[in-house]
Amino acid sequence: MNSKHTIAFYNLENLFDPEEGKHTLDANFTPTGIYRWNQGKYRRKIDNLGKVISEIGPKNSQNPPVFLGVCEVENRTCLKDLTNCDSLSKYQYSFVHFESNDRRGLDTAFLYRTKHFKLLNSETFSIEVEGRMGREPTRDILYVEGVLFNEHIHVLINHWPSRLEGSRSTREKRRTLARELDKVVDSIYHKDPKSKILIVGDFNDQPKDYSLRKDFTHDFFNASEQNDFGPGTARFKNKWVIFDQILIDQNLLNNESLNYVTAGVYSPPYLIETRGRHKGSPKRSFRGKRFQNGYSDHFPVYAVFDLSH
Repeated sequence: MNSKHTIAFYNLENLFDPEEGKHTLDANFTPTGIYRWNQGKYRRKIDNLGKVISEIGPKNSQNPPVFLGVCEVENRTCLKDLTNCDSLSKYQYSFVHFESNDRRGLDTAFLYRTKHFKLLNSETFSIEVEGRMGREPTRDILYVEGVLFNEHIHVLINHWPSRLEGSRSTREKRRTLARELDKVVDSIYHKDPKSKILIVGDFNDQPKDYSLRKDFTHDFFNASEQNDFGPGTARFKNKWVIFDQILIDQNLLNNESLNYVTAGVYSPPYLIETRGRHKGSPKRSFRGKRFQNGYSDHFPVYAVFDLSH
């Protein structure tokens, strides 16, 4: 029996269903929108992402992740279709999802294999940040509590504000999220100082940026910084960045029954652009407005734990 198990995080990049939402800015991803987003393209996107998730992990991994955090998913319909696709249905994934107040309607979510993870509790922390026109909503921090192989753990899934409006002008938004994350971790430790906590997400900041190094004050092991993450998890302004990260608290890192082994970026050849000026970058669903049957603009990241019997 394989005692090594994988957990993961994956930015699914614009996983919208083709229906136009009433309260979100998703018109681009409809049949009449600029991307001509229809059921055929949507199903191919679902199948592509399902294939990736089923294979995430080191080369010798025999099973897909026991759980993973995801972001940039529109709703429960997308999550149902994803967990029921051909590549994933046999693994019996369930999921946790809350609708956030994000203007584009893209949320975080938690997928878990019911065979290995028992869900105990979940909630979402809604946060507003200071924008150009005053306070504005952003993606929630998703909290999940459960039992993984008899180990009681807490998981926090993040998707911090992007840098599209400029790294400096949006920095304070991410610092706000870091401080809020810090408070959530405080509250978990207040209830039980021995709590085992795992944080995953697309932080749109790198491990050594101020938000993760100073605003988040807890002593977590950043697996994305310590291990071989290759050049990075995504490209931003033609440079590799490590925005997708896995942080492990000392209680989980040093426990005796679920031992941390390694972490990495899952980037097999089929996830990589092979030609053009974006050669070597993650292969996206669209290049400009042209659908190229790709995956995401981020590579998934994973950590491996060894279950001691």
